[in-house]
Amino acid sequence: MAHTEEELNRIRTEQEQSLARSQAALIQASAQAAQALQELAEVQTARSAEVAGLQRDLAHAVKEAHELQLKLVRAQALLEAKGAR
Repeated sequence: MAHTEEELNRIRTEQEQSLARSQAALIQASAQAAQALQELAEVQTARSAEVAGLQRDLAHAVKEAHELQLKLVRAQALLEAKGAR
């Protein structure tokens, strides 16, 4: 009987050690996942700011293009009016 109890204690100790290693690995994996999520959030924030800047630049360029197009149409109308005289 003592031999069986010793064997059970040994198995229990091995299982507890295995559980402790698994828990430590889980804690480490959770910490790494949290770090990766933090880095992802930072990258997404930076990209969002970059995209917003690009959208502002594009809107400004489109506005300028429209203004130039209007000036061109007006200039063409003036040239046509002068040519008709």
